[in-house]
Amino acid sequence: MKKLLVLTVIAAASLLNSTSSAEGFKTAELETNREQTEQIVVQSNEDIYTVQDGESVTDIAVECGVPVEDLVSENNLQDETVEAGDHLILPETVTDEEKELMARLVHAEAKGESYEGKVAVATVVLNRVDSERFPDTIREVIYAKNQFSPVADGSINQEPSEEDMHAVNEAIALQEEGTDATFFYNPKLTDCKWIKSLPVIEVIGNHTFATS
Repeated sequence: MKKLLVLTVIAAASLLNSTSSAEGFKTAELETNREQTEQIVVQSNEDIYTVQDGESVTDIAVECGVPVEDLVSENNLQDETVEAGDHLILPETVTDEEKELMARLVHAEAKGESYEGKVAVATVVLNRVDSERFPDTIREVIYAKNQFSPVADGSINQEPSEEDMHAVNEAIALQEEGTDATFFYNPKLTDCKWIKSLPVIEVIGNHTFATS
């Protein structure tokens, strides 16, 4: 009887320990799942891009309209190497609303110009934002008094094309590789001696790009 009682007590203790262990594992598993869920929720507040086969950091930056250097910095990329399946955080350096506004300006100012010319027009806007001589935001730069004729004549409100949008994205992504132009004009359509006196950086199509 004594042996049976001891065995019964041991069995009961073992069962209790097993139950406690199982509950412990379940608790740990729930905590892990909770942490993973919280991680997913945090990530869902960011724009996440999944790298496709053959894409480079530059390709992604141009497609998404994100400065290459910001994309590299945000994701701690040491050598700008990415692989298919990698997940990259897309920093919102320029908002979608600002991109659309730039694209509408490009559409109005560079309609009929080459893709390269459209990128150059968008780059002028970005260069002005970075310059101490102009306002600090894209919207303020574009709507500054007497700066861009499409604002005055209303053509700024026309819908941009996909090419216009892509040109804006490329200008944002590769601004560091662009010129320092802060002005552009069509020499056939202006009599302004002052703007024609500015140092010329390049000529693309009908537009002359200059800096002050």
